[in-house]
Amino acid sequence: MSGFTTVVETNLVKTKQIYIALSKIFGIGLNQSKFICKKLGFQHNYKIQQLSNKQLEKIIYIIENDPIKINADLTYTTKYNIQFINFKNL
Repeated sequence: MSGFTTVVETNLVKTKQIYIALSKIFGIGLNQSKFICKKLGFQHNYKIQQLSNKQLEKIIYIIENDPIKINADLTYTTKYNIQFINFKNL
């Protein structure tokens, strides 16, 4: 059995606490991950391996339906903004 769980294109270490693991997703920091855990009622010391599939689905639903940009969306937006700034400064 693998030591990782994949959530929104990111491999999360199963033995890490939820809020630490979620902060490894590009675009989600510790504050956002703590907010997600609090919103779902997860205890601070829960680990990824303790979550049921239903709980993982809830995490994914919150991340995907939040207006924050993560992973590829964030990378694209960042690159676009840099190009726009460079073009504007010409």
